[in-house]
Amino acid sequence: MYYVSVETLREIVILQSLKKIAFDYNLDKIIFLLQERQINILPIEAKHIKALEKRPVPRTDRKIHEEPFDRMLIAQAIADKQILVSSDAKFPFYKDYGLQLLVNEK
Repeated sequence: MYYVSVETLREIVILQSLKKIAFDYNLDKIIFLLQERQINILPIEAKHIKALEKRPVPRTDRKIHEEPFDRMLIAQAIADKQILVSSDAKFPFYKDYGLQLLVNEK
């Protein structure tokens, strides 16, 4: 079974509205494509917010990991004991806090 977080959909919508990404599909089309492929949308629940609250804000390369979307996805994956697929160089830091990470090589 495959999943995508509602947080990912939220990020896409926000980045599209800010013209930070060019993406040909609107939210309805994305949801249709996910359903067609039997990819479930995971909601954000209180346990995910609590997991987010418990995680420290890491410093990597002397910078704070400020990406709120990333941090919510990480907290959700940790709370649900799900494997998170990402190519983000900051994500491995969270393995010490229970993140199961599958690195997607760019």
